[in-house]
Amino acid sequence: MRKIIRTANCPKCGSVKLKILSGNGKIDYFCSECKMNVKTISCEKFASISSKCKQCGNDVFKVKIQEKNGGELWNPFCCKCNGQASLICIDNQGNEFNINKREVIEILSSMNLFESKLLKLESSVYDFNKKVEKLKKKVELTYEYRFK
Repeated sequence: MRKIIRTANCPKCGSVKLKILSGNGKIDYFCSECKMNVKTISCEKFASISSKCKQCGNDVFKVKIQEKNGGELWNPFCCKCNGQASLICIDNQGNEFNINKREVIEILSSMNLFESKLLKLESSVYDFNKKVEKLKKKVELTYEYRFK
């Protein structure tokens, strides 16, 4: 079975020259001529690709789209030298960092999420205990009232 590979193009102007905007867990492809957002691709958390070619530094790409396992694989290559955009690690603020720091950031992110859920649970338990105390007082008052 032949694999069909096509080139991504802008639905507005038809240009095949795209720019990349890197983000945490996503890649946005924009038309270099009319600036329209062509596609947003999801990827792993804290991962993206560079907005510049790793060989010549050019920021304009053509993107080949390949059908794979029921989905699309977008593969950008430089318009000048056919070089690839490099894989990068990026945080929520858009700062790039190396792969070793990625694991630490993932752990810290998970710990922060766990801590916020724990605080929410703690607050819920506190509210529950206050309601139980109010109910105990009501039961005591009812008991005293009935048996006096």
